[in-house]
Amino acid sequence: MSLKSIFFYPPLTPAVYLRSPAEQLPFPLDDPRCFLFSRGRHAIAQAAAALCLKPGDRVLAPAWHHGAEIEALRRAGVEVDFYELGPTLEPAEEDLDALVGPRTRMLFLTHYLGFPRDAGRWRAWCDERRLLLFEDAAHASLARAARGPIGSLGDATVWCLFKSFPVPDGAALRLRRSAPEAALDTERGIAPTLRAHTQWLLQRAPSLASAAPERARSKGFDLAAEIDLGDPRSAPLTATTWLLPRVASEDAAHRRRANYRMLLDELGSKVPPPFDQLTDGAVPLGMPLRASAKHDLIERLEARGIDGVDFWSEPHPLLPATEPAFAATAERRASTVLLPVHQGLRPSDLERIADAAQLPPKAPRPELRVERAQSIDELYDDWSALATRSRNLFATPEWTATWCRHMLHDRSLELFAFRSGSGRLVGVLPLYVHSERPLRILRLAGHGPGEELGPVCRPEDRPQVARALLRTLAGLGGGILVAEQLPAEAGWGALTGGHALRSEPSPAVTPHAAGWDGYLAGCSRRMRKELRRQQRRIETLNGVHYRSGGGSAEELQRDLDTLFSLHDAVFGDDSRFLGHAEFHREFAEIARQRGWLRMWFLEIDGRAVAAWYGFRYAGVELDYQGGRDPAWEGFSVGTAIIAHAMRSALEEGVDEYRLLRGAERYKQRFATHDRGLETLVIGNGAIGRLAAAAAAALPDRVASTAKRRLAA
Repeated sequence: MSLKSIFFYPPLTPAVYLRSPAEQLPFPLDDPRCFLFSRGRHAIAQAAAALCLKPGDRVLAPAWHHGAEIEALRRAGVEVDFYELGPTLEPAEEDLDALVGPRTRMLFLTHYLGFPRDAGRWRAWCDERRLLLFEDAAHASLARAARGPIGSLGDATVWCLFKSFPVPDGAALRLRRSAPEAALDTERGIAPTLRAHTQWLLQRAPSLASAAPERARSKGFDLAAEIDLGDPRSAPLTATTWLLPRVASEDAAHRRRANYRMLLDELGSKVPPPFDQLTDGAVPLGMPLRASAKHDLIERLEARGIDGVDFWSEPHPLLPATEPAFAATAERRASTVLLPVHQGLRPSDLERIADAAQLPPKAPRPELRVERAQSIDELYDDWSALATRSRNLFATPEWTATWCRHMLHDRSLELFAFRSGSGRLVGVLPLYVHSERPLRILRLAGHGPGEELGPVCRPEDRPQVARALLRTLAGLGGGILVAEQLPAEAGWGALTGGHALRSEPSPAVTPHAAGWDGYLAGCSRRMRKELRRQQRRIETLNGVHYRSGGGSAEELQRDLDTLFSLHDAVFGDDSRFLGHAEFHREFAEIARQRGWLRMWFLEIDGRAVAAWYGFRYAGVELDYQGGRDPAWEGFSVGTAIIAHAMRSALEEGVDEYRLLRGAERYKQRFATHDRGLETLVIGNGAIGRLAAAAAAALPDRVASTAKRRLAA
């Protein structure tokens, strides 16, 4: 058996030493109640002590478990009552109620493979019974629920950091009200760091792994060694604490989701529920396959150099493997194999994984035909249909045509159409040459005033379109493509092998079934109180009126004058929006004619004191820009008009309200989720690929000027 070259956990790139540490780390690493230990089992043992669990106390724990978490609880002296899981991997409430006794102190809830369980429901269930809630998020770094990150509701939560990020060890423990015993100092961790670098090299040069001498197979599975607690006071390696600020990033969530989606498209029939649907907020640890002969599958993967994981094959000895009450869990243990989906995988790696996991192999999809279009008009009808299917206003031919008239200047549009064998338009790629020297730089049309760009296609056609994009770049010669504001969820980086140059939040709101009131119920108590207080203050004024604007061509131009004036009053010379005023005068009129335009004004005694400018397209409301009179700042008129626009949209049944790019605090407070945007640099040819990798790898203190030039 030769060396593996695709590993289950993410390998460590040497470029990490060029990175600057992040100013802010993702949850829970940014939380003052977060403490670091070497392993997750150590964090669980520390939590048991901090939560004052005593010998004889009882904990409800799932029958589907690794075993180390159960051992950590047992070593703390508590007794464990196991519960079975339903098809969605949620506990059955009636089964839990039957297990609750006078000594029951805690519910142990596992977020399997990064797919969130309904922690809000179980938080309320525990509160009603005065029980503690422990969230096992060992697999769920970066995963989110409807209104916040996974792990924020538990009395204690543990994350295994090395499973999600390329660090040699590390676990995070967050406690709501107490603190654990301090961890001890530990070793530097040079050897495991070098091993992670070796894995990165082998992934990029699989021929090295294939040429390695045959190795003897490892010894059989040793459950006692697998669940051994070790020293619960062990701190993470010094290498881990140095690496974390350089590798722990929200970008990993988008890449993992994109990789999972690609494999799901190929292997979906083999994926058991509930993992056969990539739910909102999930950040997959791996892709589970159901295999009747799982050892044959693992051997087939290993023969291709792929690290397939025999997932949780044996329970802790406290749970008899043949217990009839846990037959569903026993079946999962006997049939589940995990495939890698980590953020370090490239398109070729994903193709290799999918090919190795299928028997018989799936026939490859035919390549799309690439054509150079002469004008936007010749593609208009089919392009419009693709934009509607992608639910993206900034992908419409109207947006691109208006942008070209105002922003392209003396350059020419390079417009490519991707067609199926039958001639159906599958994708559109609008490019232009930004510069020729010292390196040819291509950019996507639409940037600047655009908010969400990229190739125009249906979501299910992205893999084919990505391959066509790469072939198009090859036909244009060497250089790089700078692709701004691509939706991170679309996974273009994973599909094209592009390097992330920049990431930006793109907050949005998912409507609640109960409308505006249901949305408010999910907000924090403080936010509900502030919104209601602001509304009451405004309602005490005379002549308060919310007016919908842009009803006619003449009214629209007057309303735009008002919008620009109110925006200028807040942002002045710092505004990029005002620099695109003429673009918006033209596009807003087109949007008005198409029925896409939305404008709101808050007027007091007939005078506008706040303005809101946006669009509604394919069921999505876009909160594009606004302005307000600083003289009315004390009445929070800016927040009031956003709340009014959002309430109107949600009550009219939009599918999503997008606050668009930006990390402003008000956006984060309103948002239920972050769609994320990323700017990619995709290299073509040897020099282009080297330039793309260098642009993404160089630290900000060295490359900030170059990055601004590329992505401005």
